[in-house]
Amino acid sequence: MPTACHETGREDVRRIRAEGLGFGVAITGSSDQIIETLAGFTAAGVTRVEIVPYPNTMDTLELLSPVLSALM
Repeated sequence: MPTACHETGREDVRRIRAEGLGFGVAITGSSDQIIETLAGFTAAGVTRVEIVPYPNTMDTLELLSPVLSALM
């Protein structure tokens, strides 16, 4: 796998796996509070965040719209 990563210009998958272990954190609050929390992760060196809205509904996604816009 390291050879394939090198040939395609991608990072070594072993490193990606180590960083991908992560942990789950429930983030709640207003859009501004969530954006501030995620900005703190960025300041700590986090480069990727997976957002799993709960409940997983269109209403929740609409409420997250300002957060998602701020991340882009």
